[in-house]
Amino acid sequence: MIVVMGTRDDAIPRPAPRALQTLGAAIDMAVSGGVAWLWMRRRRERASANGAMSSARLAPGSGLALAVLREQLGSPGGWIVGLRTVDSRTGQRVALWRTLAVLGGRALTARLSRRLAPVQVMSDAERGELRAVFDRHSGDHEALEDELRRLHEQRRRHAKPVWQMPAGVLAAALVNRWLRRRLAPTMVIRSRGRAGELTARTSARSRRA
Repeated sequence: MIVVMGTRDDAIPRPAPRALQTLGAAIDMAVSGGVAWLWMRRRRERASANGAMSSARLAPGSGLALAVLREQLGSPGGWIVGLRTVDSRTGQRVALWRTLAVLGGRALTARLSRRLAPVQVMSDAERGELRAVFDRHSGDHEALEDELRRLHEQRRRHAKPVWQMPAGVLAAALVNRWLRRRLAPTMVIRSRGRAGELTARTSARSRRA
């Protein structure tokens, strides 16, 4: 049961109980995990049929698209347990441009943080070069070791200092927090019952004003 501040019709409800939010988040995790598993399985099967290697990664930008949909239209967990995300200042849905600005900033800072990682993820070109080395020296163990040592030294010379990654993560977290609080502070509320009705009235009055 949600507690409503005040008794007037223009009262905005408090956030939904944490237990209900946790349940909704658990449902979302189960759904997204199942979709990701099916996607990666399909990619592996397709790569096996074509005789190619697959990194089994989700499509670029899929996480950003899901976050936009969750904030604007809701999520499976929110639909099931009766939750929705609103602007904590107005009680209505967050403006689309605000959501895009905040999530775009998150995507940009995440990309910059990955660039500061001390060990870069092996690219497709590096994987191809590694396979070529194994094919070229399959019968010469010493030459294979020399080539692998050369590749390792080359990657090590291009590696970033270890301190850069935590510094980048901290800076990204601060920037994202500032963007969220400045542009689109959100609140998860119950979309059913008295709380949803009060918020709907407040949203209507805000739009008329």
